[in-house]
Order: sequence, then C-alpha cells, then structure tokens
Amino acid sequence: MNGQHAVNSKSRPMLQNDRLVGWRNKHEWLQVFEWLYSSQWQLQENGIQRVAAWKSKRNEKLPVAIECTVMLIRAYINDIHQLIDPFSVRLMYSMSLVRFINSMTDLMQNKLYARSINHLANTIGLPDWLVDVRHEATHSALPSLDVLRTACNVALAWLRTQYWESQMLSFQETEDFITQSLGNYWQEQLKFIQGKGRKKKRMSPSATSILSKIKKRVASDDIIETLIPLLTKSDFFVPNADTLKLLELDITKLKSTLEQFVLPTELIHIWEPMLVELQANFPKFLPNLISDIFSQLHQVKEEGNYQKSLFIIGWIRYVFCQVSAGQFVIHDCSPNWWMVLKTALQSPDILTLDIIETLFQLLNPVPKQEFKQRIVQLFNIYQGNKLDYGNDDDQICIKEVEDITKVNTFSTGMNQEEDISNGLWKRCKESSLKWSLKPIGTILNESGLMDDVAVEDQEINFVPFEYESQDFSEGYMNDEHIERVGNEDHIHNLPVRSNADPDTCQNLEMNKTADQIQLF
Repeated sequence: MNGQHAVNSKSRPMLQNDRLVGWRNKHEWLQVFEWLYSSQWQLQENGIQRVAAWKSKRNEKLPVAIECTVMLIRAYINDIHQLIDPFSVRLMYSMSLVRFINSMTDLMQNKLYARSINHLANTIGLPDWLVDVRHEATHSALPSLDVLRTACNVALAWLRTQYWESQMLSFQETEDFITQSLGNYWQEQLKFIQGKGRKKKRMSPSATSILSKIKKRVASDDIIETLIPLLTKSDFFVPNADTLKLLELDITKLKSTLEQFVLPTELIHIWEPMLVELQANFPKFLPNLISDIFSQLHQVKEEGNYQKSLFIIGWIRYVFCQVSAGQFVIHDCSPNWWMVLKTALQSPDILTLDIIETLFQLLNPVPKQEFKQRIVQLFNIYQGNKLDYGNDDDQICIKEVEDITKVNTFSTGMNQEEDISNGLWKRCKESSLKWSLKPIGTILNESGLMDDVAVEDQEINFVPFEYESQDFSEGYMNDEHIERVGNEDHIHNLPVRSNADPDTCQNLEMNKTADQIQLF
C-alpha cells in the first residue's frame, strides 16, 4: 500500500440483505406512516404526495401494501370532504377494495394449482364478507356507500397491523440484535486483549462469529441508521470512568491536552477489527461513522464534557491516520466523503493539514485545485498560520482588519499610506462616522458621507454610489443612445429608474473622464 489508502475501483455488488427502496431512510418511512394514518387530512395529503415521489424514483415498484394504503386513504378523503360526487366515491372505493384484495391474495398464490380467493383471504386473516364485497363490486351492482366505508376501514386496519406495524416491529428487532451484538463483541474482545492470545490474533473467535452474524443479517441502511449511532453513543466506544476501569486505565496518566492526546492501545485493539471488517463490506460505513462522530463532538462540547471530547477527537485522528496508512478499503464509488468534509469544516479546531489532504484524496468527484487551495487558506486563517506571499519577511498572520490591509499592501506593491482598493471597493478612511445610522447594505461615498452620517438628528438619506473602472451604463440607458466619436461618449435621453426618487434622477449625469456613474 505504501502509505496510500486502498481503493476498490469496482462498484461493490449489493449484499444479500440490501434492497432498493424509494424512501431515503427508516425515519422517512416512519414519517409517512404517521402521516397516512393521521386524523388530519392535510397530513394525509402529505403522505400521499411523498409516496408519489417514492414511486417516481426510477419508476420503481413500491410494496403493494403501501400502494393499497394510499388508494384507500385517497378514496376516504374524497368521501369525507365531498371532493367528488357520491357515485364517483363508490367507484373509487370499489376499485380500491378490489385491487387491495386481489393484490394481497395474489401474494399467496405460490402453489402449483391456483386456490380460491376465499381460501387465501382466510389464510391471511381477511373476513369472508370483505371478499363478498369485492365479488359484488366486480360482477354485480356497486355496494352501498355505508358498506364500502366499513370495508375501507377494515382494510386500512388490516394493512396497519399486517404491514406497517409489522415493519416497525422488524425495525425494533434489528435494533435489539445490533445492541446485543455490540455488547457481546465488547465483552469478548475485552477478555481477549486482557488474555495471552492478542499478540497472535487481532480478534477472538467469538468476536469473529459475532461479526459474521452482523454481516449476514444487517443491511447497509441498518448499519448507517442503527449500528453507527449505537456505537458512537456507547460508553464502550467513547469510554467513561467505569469503562476505563475495566480497561485498567488511569485517566490521570493519559495525556489530557488536545494536541498530545492519543487513543489508548487497548481501546484500539478492541474496536479496530470491527471497523476494518465493516468498511470492507459496507462502503458507506466509514464516512458515515466519521460524520456521526463529529456530530457527537458538537453535542459533547455543548455539554462541557472535556473527557469525552478528548476520546472523540482521538477517534477522528486515528481513523484518518489509518485511512492515510492504507488500513481501510476505500470504495471510490462513495460520494459521502463530501459530507465528511462539510461536517469536518464545522470543527476546524481539531483539523490538521494531514486530515484535509487525506479528505481531498477521498472526494468523488475530485475537486479542482483552486477549491483545495481555498480550503487550505481558510484553515490557515482560522488557525492563525502565516500566509506565504513569496517572501518570508512578508508573511503576515491575519487576525485583525489591519492585517488584511497589510496583506493588500504586500500583494499589490502599494505604499501603506496610499489608498488601497480591491476592484470596486475602497477602504473607508473616516474614523468619526456613525455607522449605526446607515442601513445595512448601503454603499458609502466619501464625497457625501459626512452630510448624513455625522449628524444624528438629520434625516437619513441614501448616499451616492461610486463605481470605478467599470462601465455600468447599460443599466441606465436605452439601446442605441450612445454614439462614440473618437474617444468620447455622447449620451442622449437618459431614462430614469422607476424606483428612484424623481428629484434625484433629474440630475443623473455621467462623468466621462473618470468613466463612472454618480447619482447626485
């Protein structure tokens, strides 16, 4: 590897537990469930629209239970709020119920010979009379509105129990499995590193078995949404005083400064095998882990827990160090490293140039060189580092406004006493101005500045605009009203802006010699 992180140039195939779905994550799915079964029709409409968005993604087929739920709720809303006539409501109810029963029973048609709908409905817990309503709506006259309303309520209750709440139970079982697996892994690894076999192997056989079960049962989304938050919030990963006692570590003997702190080797030996295995099998694991650790750091800082913040910073630096050393398999197909960069820049106090350079190598798509230079310059400014302008004697640490003036002086070669300008902007020389009287966003001009700023009791007027070295005439003149003769401009019929003061605009003039526009 030679100091370079290992990159898998091929896209990782989907694991056996992965499945493409329309929703972004589990939380969005739960939100739609709450909306659809809400008592407020506005929230139900939100749920219907979100399901429509799911269906539009790559024209993917949604679970039939979700589609049936949306059809029935749409019919219910049209009925309750009288959005359509009663006969159309009966048609909508009937079609929704027919599709619901057909879709649910077709899922059970897995035998060599077809079975009756009544038999299949009984198998999945649907009442016989609901099948009769379906038969009547299909082959006879439409059922009455009261019967259809009752059938709709029964169907929605069945969908809620058999699909929505069943999925929630599955989510909870997965979370319980991950929580138990992390606890068991910690205990097995703790025994292992405190024993005599850790020099020969990285991980105990029991811990290896636990990791294998996690990889077989847990999908990628569960790793991101469940395992990572449980791991980073646990006292085993970010140890408290009791955990340090179990590791036989004395916090007073650890280096407690931000610059010198490093993770204890005992903690690394416990969790490193799991981190390496999960990153090798789940490409999004490492970037999401780092982002979650940064989020935990922000929360811990607000709580004022200095000890926890030290261990979190230690984990961040350790992960980036291992990535740079090639200890993790990095899949270049993952764009999540941009999210890591955005999160990391929110905590520049713990970053180093090595971490930033490592992140640049992981970004996909690859950023431009100009972008990298700007990030490094921002980092140097925050850290108070000296900026190199080609001469060691001219390196200036930017901490105050005066330092920016010095930088402009060195970069432009101007005397510091001279007027320093950058493009259209000038640095104001007046020191007795009452800036509180000026509206935010007003551009001040030296010629009329003191008239309406120096005196508090006078009425505040807008100050003239002054632009240098740029022709802004296009915004003030009609087409074909400029005639160029030699090097001079002859201007005719200057129009007045509709939102300007008429008295002000009557005196609109253009200064030909200075090539600028002034409003007087």
